Amino acid sequence: MNTYKNYRDHLTNIVSELKEISDPEERLVARHEMVDGSEYVIYHCKNLEVMEYSPNRDEYLELYGPLDLGELVTNKGVDGLLAVIAFCAMIEDIEEMLE
Repeated sequence: MNTYKNYRDHLTNIVSELKEISDPEERLVARHEMVDGSEYVIYHCKNLEVMEYSPNRDEYLELYGPLDLGELVTNKGVDGLLAVIAFCAMIEDIEEMLE
């Protein structure tokens, strides 16, 4: 069963791995790769879980803004939009946990 706890545990595991990387540049690259390869970004049903559990589900607006969303949907479709929303939310969730 998928739960909020599973999502938070997944983030905690990523954060634990990132804390072992001392170089800030390497940490940024690793964070991007870990989130991009996460089941919560890859699978559309998991995208919806991120949107349910993350307090940062609107973080994608910082990157894309409301005017770019139409172009994003045109280029990547709704599934692509869901992946972008999940990716941006997870990045911010992880950043908050690292602070």
